[in-house]
Amino acid sequence: MEPDPETLNLNFRSEDVALEEDEKVAEDGELQSVTVYADVPVPKAMQGIPAEDAILSPFVLFAQVIGHDKLGALMGRIEAMRSFRSGVFPGLRRAASLIRSDDFTALAAAVDRLPGADEVKGLRDYHPLYQFGRFLDTLYVPFAPLGPRVAAIGELGMLLIAAERHSDGPEHLQTLNNRPDWIEHRRRIYESVVTALSLVETLMPAMAWEQVDDNQHEVEDYLVMRDDFDQLKGVYQDLFELGSRSLAYVGSILNLVVRDDPRQLSSGKRCSLTRVLRTTANNREFILDELPQAKPLYDQIDRHTRNDIGHRLVSFDFATQTLVDNKGRQTNYLLFLEDFLQAVRFSSYLLGVAEKVTLHAVQADVPQRAAAGLPIRDS
Repeated sequence: MEPDPETLNLNFRSEDVALEEDEKVAEDGELQSVTVYADVPVPKAMQGIPAEDAILSPFVLFAQVIGHDKLGALMGRIEAMRSFRSGVFPGLRRAASLIRSDDFTALAAAVDRLPGADEVKGLRDYHPLYQFGRFLDTLYVPFAPLGPRVAAIGELGMLLIAAERHSDGPEHLQTLNNRPDWIEHRRRIYESVVTALSLVETLMPAMAWEQVDDNQHEVEDYLVMRDDFDQLKGVYQDLFELGSRSLAYVGSILNLVVRDDPRQLSSGKRCSLTRVLRTTANNREFILDELPQAKPLYDQIDRHTRNDIGHRLVSFDFATQTLVDNKGRQTNYLLFLEDFLQAVRFSSYLLGVAEKVTLHAVQADVPQRAAAGLPIRDS
């Protein structure tokens, strides 16, 4: 359904639905309504009711469910995200594509061209990767709680400061930062995260459902009409895999700081970083036991759903708006969108890993390192 740009009349384009005149609807009491809405959850009870009874738009109905104040606040956040996307994302995507090695000359020029680059006093004095990170931080403000992110990334920062103060730490960080697999991992983090952050409309249904009192409304009584699972499942799985592999890199640093050996695991076994990277995601989860602030962020992602998606055990049924597993069990697509929202929120930690490991390895001039009294290498 598309509006005519001159008359604003709706151009109905569908092989499945026909447009009836109002008089016809008034005469035919057997016509049923079909409510199609992609942005906010719609009660399933609205589907199939007599057309003459379908008088409320889904948006108005949802305002009654959560209250006009909550809906207004939600739309304010969504509009901020849309504004970021339209105004900043082309430049952000270009900058992210330049993060391939430790030559950040091109990144510095790309960041300098981002809108508002000169508005934060002193930002240009720091490493371009640090500058880029502060731009990306602003994109999380409307939809990701600040407290958990600050706690987890602060924990990571303290770990890296401790690593730099360890006698073998600077060499270990430099060696890690020069590994081809780390360079590719870092590139994939920035590429995948920027892609995920661009999917503003996809995040809206789950953000809306968060405002619903689940003591009064069951998710199975609602649905959203979307057809983007094929696109989202790849992004969702990429974020999980990048998070799991990030644990291997952070774990080697943790082993050095806590046990004086990057290969000495908390289980008592010794294992190289290469072997940890080769093992399964499940076998890396124990590393989170020593990262209590990061663990809640990882727990936000439903690993079982991710495994089903990764092993092609889930398909999307557009008619029912459900995910169907290989045993025929159906899951409301809205629940997957909730998981996807949590995965995008989690991606802020991935950025923290990519940025902080790199900046500590190259001994960059950034506020946290300067405050800790760490040596600054001339860039």
